[in-house]
Amino acid sequence: SFPYTVGEVVEMGRGPKLGTNDQDLVENAMQRLGVAEMRNRLYRTLSIGEQARVSMARILAQDTQLMLLDEPTAVLDIGQQEKLMRIVRSLVDEGRTVIAVFHDLNVAMSFADRVILLQNGRQIAAGTPRETLTAERLTAIYEHKIDVIRVNDDTGPVVIPGPRNN
Repeated sequence: SFPYTVGEVVEMGRGPKLGTNDQDLVENAMQRLGVAEMRNRLYRTLSIGEQARVSMARILAQDTQLMLLDEPTAVLDIGQQEKLMRIVRSLVDEGRTVIAVFHDLNVAMSFADRVILLQNGRQIAAGTPRETLTAERLTAIYEHKIDVIRVNDDTGPVVIPGPRNN
């Protein structure tokens, strides 16, 4: 069992860098991720999506210049995905570096500055999402028809699977 509260889990992010402003950083991280109201709940009682948000708050509380994220949006609903990625985008805009792994190509298309496309552990392409995530390239990698369509001028292209060949 994991007998820690949400607040304690987020505070664990300060472990490597204990200092005088720890509580401010922890509180700020919990507020940004919308988990401050859960601070006294046991972490193990949260939904998987809530746990993911708490884990991200713990990462934010570390206050590092480099963040490595593995599928940070995988278990979040679309609203929470957008909220989290806007927070991540703001960190990049503040001058921090974020390296993230995504299987959801639409998240990468919408938020990444640069992408590296891998297949079987090998780099296939690198560049901006629009340059790299092309229908032709994705179709070849996934061995399934992939379409990349433009929805409107305000959003980036959207990646969708093509028709199924039963």
